[in-house]
Parts: sequence; C-alpha cells; structure tokens
Amino acid sequence: MYSIHTIIGDHSIRFTTWSEQVVNWITGTFYMNQEEGHAREQDTDLLVHIDEQAREPFQSYDVRVVADDDFVCYKRSDYTVRVNRTHTKASIYMFDEFALKHALLNLYSSFVIYHEWGLLLHASSLEEGNQAYAFAGRSGTGKSTVAKLSQPRLVLSDEVTIIRVRKQEITVFNSPFRSEIKSTEERAKRRLGGIFILQPSHQVQRLSLRKPDGILQVLNHLFYWPTDTRESNKILVMSKTIAEQVPIAQLNFQQNDTFWEHIV
Repeated sequence: MYSIHTIIGDHSIRFTTWSEQVVNWITGTFYMNQEEGHAREQDTDLLVHIDEQAREPFQSYDVRVVADDDFVCYKRSDYTVRVNRTHTKASIYMFDEFALKHALLNLYSSFVIYHEWGLLLHASSLEEGNQAYAFAGRSGTGKSTVAKLSQPRLVLSDEVTIIRVRKQEITVFNSPFRSEIKSTEERAKRRLGGIFILQPSHQVQRLSLRKPDGILQVLNHLFYWPTDTRESNKILVMSKTIAEQVPIAQLNFQQNDTFWEHIV
C-alpha cells in the first residue's frame, strides 16, 4: 500500500491507497511534506484511504448526505466519502480523477467546518500589496478570467479559495483545488484584504455591500454540503466574522485589468 503525506492549508493529511494512478494524481496536485514524510499517524490531522472501487460515472453535482452517530457519508453518483464523526479518518470510493477531486473538496470542506477552522469559497484569489483579494462567483462569472488578467500577481486560487477564520485575522492559503492555473508558491498564505462578488459589465464599478448583504453573499458562494444545524451554525458564525473584518463588495468588471484600480 502507498502512503503519501501532504499539507493542505496548515493541516497534515495522509493518503493511503493501493492505486498507482491515485498516487500520481495526489503527488501532482498536493504539496508533499518531505520533511515530515515519516510522521506518525497520531501527528496527522486527517487520514484518508482512497479506493478506485467504481460506482457510476458522473451524472450530476447533487450530493446526498447520510449520517448516523458514528459516520457521515457524502454520496454522489461517481463517489462516496465516509468520514468519522471526529473528522480524523475518512474513506473515499471514486470512479475517476474528476470524482476524486470533487470528493476531496467535499471532504476538506466538511473537515475545516467541523473544526471551525475556516471555509472554502467559490472564488479566485490573488496577491496585491502582500494581501489577498478574493473574487467570488458562480461558474462562468469570470473567476478564472480575473486570475489570468491579473498575472504576474501571485495566484493563490483560481477556483476554490481556502480561508482560515480567526477573530484576529482572516487568512487565505494557497489552494491545491485548481481549475487551470497552477501554483507557484505552494506554502503561500496572505491576509485577506477584501472579497469581491463578480458581475460582468460594460463599466467597471465597485459597489460596497452592507454587512448583512455581505454575509449572505459569502454564504451563497461557499462549498458546503449541509449535515445538521450545528454545522450550519458554525458556518454562519464564521461568515459573520469574515464580514466584520473584511470589506465585501460587488465588482462590475470588464475583461481587462483596469478593475484593479477599484480594488486597493
């Protein structure tokens, strides 16, 4: 069996699998912790076993959640994630690499919410002036376009932004959950300076949002699969903390880099 020790955010995650194909995907996607490659199991935040046991090909993004006193299961046509209630051990059964990427996104979102560590935002994020700025939006609204137009700025994410939520500071970590643009600084993290909700337009304009509207926009752009009211309450509290510390605005933008004049 293969055992691979990785880092996501500031979490130590160990993957085990019998599949060489899975090993190649993991090592090509996640940051390998070479110094702690032989870390003990008890030093690992999350242990994940991955099995290529096929279910069915992808049919839709709908995820069904089944929970009992011991486990939570997230089920889609092409994957199943089964994680224990303390979110220390999980198993993934996947159809292909596309399913594996989404299964791990599902699992990591559940993990950071359970531990009240942070949230995953459907957004690209880029560095400017040693701070990170997140550009949120649904598919097709321009997240990847913003990232491409902003180069050579450091791209912390082009699809999924990893946000650590603390009352003292809101931080964005480099995200391995990528669409097209690969990471250049795998261990990078930056203080979050603002969140912008993208709206394609013929005129560049920044429209500040009131805190209640900002909270709603954060909630509407999270990667989250609801399990119970306790987890929902954690999400609401963390979203409020973000809105209290970070400016949130709607950004009407054209497909050119002039929008940066309205960011900082």
